[in-house]
Amino acid sequence: MVILKKIKASSLNEVIVATIVIVVVFGIAIASLSNIMQNIVNRKEKPLQNKLNEVIYQYHHNIIKIPYRVKEEGFLIYVLNEKNNDFNEIKFEVTFEKTGKMITRKVISYEKD
Repeated sequence: MVILKKIKASSLNEVIVATIVIVVVFGIAIASLSNIMQNIVNRKEKPLQNKLNEVIYQYHHNIIKIPYRVKEEGFLIYVLNEKNNDFNEIKFEVTFEKTGKMITRKVISYEKD
């Protein structure tokens, strides 16, 4: 005759609590990974910022003339003169070809036409 041993099992409450703990831990992990991925995406804008600052520096030191359009090192660079009411604005636009990201900055021009 076979004697069956009584198997101790978890109650429904214990299973629900354990499931909630696991879900919370995974939620925190997913939020952390999402934050890390967002930082990686934002970090790829640094070359754009550097190139934009370089072009603005070149404009202020009269190295480039307006209008300026060039493709160099994987960047598309546009510098245009825009007239707004009583003053002129210089629009600097840099696009990174690989990602398609674009940064634009406007600077007020104090030069008289």
